[in-house]
Amino acid sequence: MTFDTEGIVRAFSFSSQQWAPVFDFKQRHIDIYANIWIVGVMDNEILAIVKPSEGMTPLLVQKSKIKRYPFKAPFLA
Repeated sequence: MTFDTEGIVRAFSFSSQQWAPVFDFKQRHIDIYANIWIVGVMDNEILAIVKPSEGMTPLLVQKSKIKRYPFKAPFLA
C-alpha cells in the first residue's frame, strides 16, 4: 500500500498488476489530510496519527492517539 501527498491510499493487486485507490483522505477529511501519518493498515481499517502540523513527524507521546479510519477495499480481479 502507498499513501501520497494528495491524500490517496492505494493498494497493489498482484493478480491484475495494478494500483487501485482504496481511501481518499483529501475527499473525506480535507481539513487534516496533509497532517496524516499512517502507522498501519488492517483488513478494513487504516490506523493513523494526525500530526500537529504539516511536514513534521509525530511526537512519541502521540502514539496513544491513533485514530481508525474504516475503508472497504475494492475487489481486485
